[in-house]
Amino acid sequence: MEERLMKVQNNAKRKATEDISIRPSKIMNMVMRDAVLSATTQDLSNIRDSIYRSRRKLLPPLPKNLDDVFDALATIEIKTSINEDFLLSLNKELGIVIFSCEKNLQFLCSETKFFCDGTFNYCTKFFTQLFTIHVVRNGHYVPLVFALIKNKKTEAYEQVFRTVISACDSKNLTLNPSEIVCDFEEAIHKASRNVWPQLKITGCRFHISQAWLRKIQNIGLKREYSDKDSELGKWLRWSFGLIYLDSTDVSECFVEELIAEAPTIPV
Repeated sequence: MEERLMKVQNNAKRKATEDISIRPSKIMNMVMRDAVLSATTQDLSNIRDSIYRSRRKLLPPLPKNLDDVFDALATIEIKTSINEDFLLSLNKELGIVIFSCEKNLQFLCSETKFFCDGTFNYCTKFFTQLFTIHVVRNGHYVPLVFALIKNKKTEAYEQVFRTVISACDSKNLTLNPSEIVCDFEEAIHKASRNVWPQLKITGCRFHISQAWLRKIQNIGLKREYSDKDSELGKWLRWSFGLIYLDSTDVSECFVEELIAEAPTIPV
């Protein structure tokens, strides 16, 4: 029994180092299923510990600051499942790390409409946001470029775009978007136009809707907005229809239709 457990443990350690992207819990399930043996809680704990120990030998210590992050990434070979380099750029001066691969860049260059988005709540430690570039293919949003950025400045976004262009050029690929869909952050718009002066920039309906909802809540009208019988609530909900109009018609509709029908706000 002890010899069989030792074989299972060695098998787990081998799998843990062969592919570090596989979760330890999945490795545990794989080796225990293949072994078909009974194991105590302590046995399972020992196997799990051996997996983590094996992984730690391959990876640098957890970073304590941004400098540690860049130092660690500079020493790690990051590959995709088809063995392509995935680390596209390390810019320590601006605090930017960009991930993508040749296959992703080929995919990106085959499209002319990009979707850009930044997430802040789920960004890794020491960075401000995870900025991503997507395209749509067959009705699905496909993320292709991932950039960890330490701020929200125009310079940072512009550096991301120019780095991706340079990477494409080095692989004889042409990156020439005609339109970018993004939120209403001025820095992104400015950076996009600095890089592609003729680019069409389209605001994201989701982001403007979220901004309006936050404003409604901040000024104390959330209850009215949610009340189906409230005249003010109906008017607030109507206002969201503006985002579906042509940009040349928004001002006229707002003044002649919405403002003309605006109910009295309760005090």
